[in-house]
Amino acid sequence: MKREFKYYPEDFGVLSVRVVHMDLIFDVFEDHTKVKSEVKFKTLNKPISNLELDANNLEISYVDCDYCEVKYEYKKDKNKLIVNFSKKIPANTNFVLKFGNIVRPTKNILEGLYYDETPKDKPTTMITQCQQWGFERLVPCIDDMTAKCTYRTRIIADKRYTHLITNGDVVEKRKSIGNGRDTILYDNTKTPMSSYLFFLGVGNYDSYTREFEYPDGDKFQLELLIFPGADKNAAEKALDVLYHAVMWVYLFTGKETYNDLDLKKKIYSLVKKMDQAKGKEVNEIKIELKKLIKNITPGYKYTGTRYREIGMQNSNFGGMENVGNTTLTMNRIMPFKDMTDGAFEYMIRVKVHEYYHNINGSEVTGRSPFEIWLNEAVTVHIETKY
Repeated sequence: MKREFKYYPEDFGVLSVRVVHMDLIFDVFEDHTKVKSEVKFKTLNKPISNLELDANNLEISYVDCDYCEVKYEYKKDKNKLIVNFSKKIPANTNFVLKFGNIVRPTKNILEGLYYDETPKDKPTTMITQCQQWGFERLVPCIDDMTAKCTYRTRIIADKRYTHLITNGDVVEKRKSIGNGRDTILYDNTKTPMSSYLFFLGVGNYDSYTREFEYPDGDKFQLELLIFPGADKNAAEKALDVLYHAVMWVYLFTGKETYNDLDLKKKIYSLVKKMDQAKGKEVNEIKIELKKLIKNITPGYKYTGTRYREIGMQNSNFGGMENVGNTTLTMNRIMPFKDMTDGAFEYMIRVKVHEYYHNINGSEVTGRSPFEIWLNEAVTVHIETKY
């Protein structure tokens, strides 16, 4: 039977292994990136003698395994890397595959690692787009929505970049390693993540931050990264919009969405009042919020230490919910003087939409892209309610 479309639901079958964890090192240069990866797998209820991985336009330098010797065949025309094991790996067995490869970013293929708008006299800005399927343009992998795993990622790059970014929390602060290069290490092991939500970025940005505080006192940082020289007041307004979107999701979503609405509205009003309060009044409001929040069952609560919105110029989609690192086009990430009402409303909607994907799309993930009703339609429903 002739295939009319590139993908069908039956193309997304049950995986032969479970992806457990990835240790990644990206050594970033302006025209190429050297990647080293160690991927921990676990076989399921059957032994395997080979493993088919996704690998799109990579330059493979080596493939090793901790369990046995391997041979590999890279079918570039099919974007597949076949790893053949010298002996069968039994059922329910852990093993690690180690890869070395080179990635070459482009200006026109806006998947995987590619070039974005670069400030004058600065090293070239590079960001990733992994939906769908961009992660296989970075490392050999099982680029499937059900292949959720944890990550630990090191970035090495030019010290002139203001930001070296990926998913997770910083566990080894940025430091110099000589020769004009810096390194930083991130840990994303709290919540397993699908590969299409991976993000890597190196660039020069102006940074604006605001501490987000839940009514119970828990805190994390909101950060806005935008092109150098953008309007400070507009950036701070954009953070205000994001702040209240995150608070609304916490108060008005979840399994008891329609319960205690009057109390939730009171809490939300107090949060807004605290924006204008000073000194002693701020502490009084915080005390009241801690008392009131005990009487409701709130919705989604962010699990990271920092949530970023990153301004970009080049994109196939205009926005992407990379875990903890939402990318948005600069003309929709913050308000500007000549913005139309419709564009302003879109800015409000897209902020709550991409943030809500941290639970609906990341923590809750469809079996395949054909479950877009779960990933996108439900999230659009939430943004419309907001």
